[in-house]
Amino acid sequence: MTKEIEQLARKVSHNYRLIIIGGAFLYSCFLFYNQQIVNTSDLHDLKSRIDKCELNQARIESETAQTLADINRQLIGISTDLQLIKTNLISEGLKHGVKN
Repeated sequence: MTKEIEQLARKVSHNYRLIIIGGAFLYSCFLFYNQQIVNTSDLHDLKSRIDKCELNQARIESETAQTLADINRQLIGISTDLQLIKTNLISEGLKHGVKN
């Protein structure tokens, strides 16, 4: 009778360990699955933020190109005005030089 109780106790102990190991495995699977869901959500958020950043970068590049074009036009206008002033000053200088 004691041998039977000892065998039964070993079986119970063995089954208890299997149940604990199985529970730990299932819990680990649950944690892994849950983490995958969180990571997937984070990836979607990151992709959305990257898309917004790329749109913002394209807008900024477009605005910068427009600003540079405006500055270039203004500089050309200033250069033309300076050339005209230079020509007028030379012309005035020649007129005064001829009168003297």
